[in-house]
Formats: sequence, C-alpha cells, structure tokens
Amino acid sequence: MIKKMKSFIRSQMSTFVFLAFILIAFIGMLAKPNAFNMYFISKIPVYDAGFYTKIASNGYTEFRQTAFYPLWPFLLSPIKYLGNSDFVLFASIFALFLFWLSLIILQKFAKIILTAEYIFPVLIIYALNPNSLFHALPYAESLSALLSASFLYYWYELLQGEKKQAQFLLSAAALSASRPILLQSSLSMIFAVLLVSIFSPHERGRIMFHFSVGIRLILALVAGYIPYGIMCHLKFNDAFAPFHAQVLWDRKFGIHWSLILQPKSVSGSDNVLFWDIQAFYLPLIMMITAFWMPIRRNIVFWYCALFSAAHGAIAFLTYPIFMSLGRHIFALPFFALALGLWIESIPDRFNPKRIIWIYAGINACFLIYWWTRYARNGWIG
Repeated sequence: MIKKMKSFIRSQMSTFVFLAFILIAFIGMLAKPNAFNMYFISKIPVYDAGFYTKIASNGYTEFRQTAFYPLWPFLLSPIKYLGNSDFVLFASIFALFLFWLSLIILQKFAKIILTAEYIFPVLIIYALNPNSLFHALPYAESLSALLSASFLYYWYELLQGEKKQAQFLLSAAALSASRPILLQSSLSMIFAVLLVSIFSPHERGRIMFHFSVGIRLILALVAGYIPYGIMCHLKFNDAFAPFHAQVLWDRKFGIHWSLILQPKSVSGSDNVLFWDIQAFYLPLIMMITAFWMPIRRNIVFWYCALFSAAHGAIAFLTYPIFMSLGRHIFALPFFALALGLWIESIPDRFNPKRIIWIYAGINACFLIYWWTRYARNGWIG
C-alpha cells in the first residue's frame, strides 16, 4: 500500500506542485486580503497584463504595443466574448491551466535528464519561486513556459533518435511567436554546440547531429517570427517593429556598468533586487564552474544556462537598472533545469540534495511574500 502511494505521488508530482502553488496563493491572500479583492473582484490587470488584454480585445493600435508578441493575445481574443467584466479573470484561469500543463511536460522531461531525487525540488524551484506568480496572471509567461517545456522535451527526444522533428520545430516556432527569444535561443544553441564539441572532441558524429538540429532550430525560430514581422510591416510599415519599439520602453543600447556597480530594481525594493541579482549572476556562476564539472558535456545544461545568461546580457546592454530580469529567467523552466543539472554534479561531500531543497524552500517562502506585494500593487517584476 505504501509503495503504491509513493509511486502515485511520484507520478503526480507536477499536480501536487501546482496545488501547492494554489495553496500558497490563498495563504498570500489571507495575509493580505486585498490580493483576493484585486484578483477575483476588481479584476484589474496589472502592468503588462493590461497591454496583453487590450491587444486581445482591440488588436495592435499603437506602435509601442508591438513589443508584446502576438500568440498570447491571439489565444486570449476569444475570451473577450465572455464580457469585459470577466475578461481578466478568465484569462488568468486560462494562464493557470497552461501553467499546469507546463508542469506535466516538465516532469516528463525531468524524469529523462535528472535522477529521481532532484525532480521534485526542480519542479518546486520552477513553479514556486516568486516570479511564478505571473503564471496566475494574464501574462505570456504560462504560454511561453508550456512551449519551452515542450520544445526541450521534443528536442531531447529528437537527440535520442525519436521521430519528433515536427513537434520540435512547431514548438520552437510557436515559442518564437510568443516572446522575443530569437536572438537568445539561437546564440544559446550555437554556443552550447560549440562548448560540447570542445569538451567531447572525439564524438564528431554526435556533434554534427547537434549542429544540424541547431540549424533547424534557428530556421524554426525565424519562421515563427515571420508572420508577426509581416503583420508589423503591413500595419506599421516596419517588419522589425518589436525591436525598434524597445526605445519607447526606455531601452537603449549601451554598456550599463551601473547594473554591476550600483544595482537597483525598478521599485527600489531590496527583496526584488535580491532576485534580480540572482537572475543576473547565478547562470554565470553555473557556467564558469561547469568547466570543471561532469556536466560540461551536457548540451541541455549549456543551452538552458546560456539562455538564462543571455537575458542578463541583454539587461546589461539595454537598461541601467534591473527591469523584469527575474521574471524573464525564473518564470521559464530553463533556469530550474540548469540549476538541477548543475547541483546534481556537485560532489556528494557538499550534500547537493540538501542545497537544492534549501533553495527550493527559500523560493516557496518568497512566493508568499510576492502575493503580499501584489496586494499592495507593488512592483513584482
């Protein structure tokens, strides 16, 4: 009986983590009842959620809106027929549903690349970190997380010889239509293949296959962007409007040493800054130390770590303070997977299992606090 129960719990870890997310949300709402009022009664979209719901209802009416990619508002658009008063709530519920699906797929993928002891804490780090709150709001994060988990799963299946190319290409193209990841994903794959080739110089056949898959990925990402580029050209006479619109959001190309020398978050909150600094430095720490760890031959680790670090590099080159960096990294599954693979490679004498569980617990505690920030209409990322 006990064995059957343990087996059931292991098979349903993603659902238990999702239920823990819901429980933490209600704990946060009990701590700050205004969060309940904002979510279920006033239903006012916060920050970027307002732009997504407006685009879903009215289409792209301003050039600056092109910074928000079209797949998420397209999927939300049918909800507008339920009535404006319920739009935000139903969009939030839809986001939660996609979040749950992303957890299911992520668990399937984690079972393949991680040992059993690390699957549960990795799911917690992904799903119960402060920035996972966005999965309960009408942000694109839930859709992007689902597509990211699907892309990773089908990519690995493809690498193992399974006939999953169509699913791999489709998930990559859809991901490219959901958020601006064309540059980050392409460069991450190129450097991941390069690093694996350096650390596994005698496996030429496997490296060439990685290279071939990488080319297909880049083509799929470009294909995913092309329809949006055409739409932007027809409506705003600028096929690269999403990139040019960044200027209207105060992002300007340059080297912003202030992120390192005098780091600040948008709100000035030390708690928000704590997670932004983690998002900036942890991927770099993992990559640098991985050169001397067994994980250095793992292409999944390198891609996930590089993808996370790429967002930090973009922040360093475009904005003088941390702007949503924690959300861009922690709300997607790439960081949690890279961290799990990295900690798994730490020698046993340092007790890596304890390390990952402590970090998972810190994440969950801060998620409760993030709901209280939401209740105060504070900056949450």
